[in-house]
Amino acid sequence: MKINLDAQKLTKIYGHGRTSVMALSAVSLHIVEGEVAIVMGSSGSGKTTLLQVIGTLMKPTSGKISVKGVDITRLSEKDLPKIRIKNLGFVFQSPNLLPSLTALENVEIALNLAGVKGKKARIEAKTRLEKLGLGKRLDHLPDKLSGGEQQRVAIARALANNPPIILADEPTANLDSKNGHVIVGLLRKIAKKEGKSVIVVTHDPRIRKFADHVLWLEDGKLTSKRSPGMEIDPICLMFVDKKSSDYSHTFKNRKYYFCSERCKLEFERNPAKYR
Repeated sequence: MKINLDAQKLTKIYGHGRTSVMALSAVSLHIVEGEVAIVMGSSGSGKTTLLQVIGTLMKPTSGKISVKGVDITRLSEKDLPKIRIKNLGFVFQSPNLLPSLTALENVEIALNLAGVKGKKARIEAKTRLEKLGLGKRLDHLPDKLSGGEQQRVAIARALANNPPIILADEPTANLDSKNGHVIVGLLRKIAKKEGKSVIVVTHDPRIRKFADHVLWLEDGKLTSKRSPGMEIDPICLMFVDKKSSDYSHTFKNRKYYFCSERCKLEFERNPAKYR
């Protein structure tokens, strides 16, 4: 199997001196074609920083990233946009669609940036959307699409230029369980069918079953095992680091941890329901 992405000893330090913070500490991973890797961890563990460094949106303090055998950490800022357009597709927590453009036009823009124009761009965008089940929604504006449909448009946009690597940052965070499963299932299907490498960073344990590899990021370090200090929020089912959680509740001699005050209040209304 060909390696689409190879990251070696990535370190990212914010600030200098006593106020510096190490967001990533010698993180290494490689993903071959057709693989889905899910990187999990609590909020503040370094997941988004890792994705931004891999996606060339941020320079690592040290380390090396190779995309299809090309060391992109050696490239100048002038050359990086070409790498992103041709090799990297991004799916974020929010679809970030342009509100005044239709689903079709939102995908066409990504093709235009790569130099594909006119009829060719329209046909390619239409094909991508149809493959994701949006053939009847091509001319709809984003506010006329459901959350799941908007995220599928975002996936079509990420795939528009046929990149070998897809990077997804909390793609299910704004979706219910059903639509979250659909979105990650689509990403897995695309990886297997088209030989793409998909990296999803999340703290949503519901989507672990879609991964070929589950990696854990804690305090900027990558491991293969979940930290014993992590608990599952009984309301939203997200992972929470109990050391840093500001929200907890003890019921029937057991302490529960929550990601937010909203989840804690929901639990307190009927704690017996979530035992």
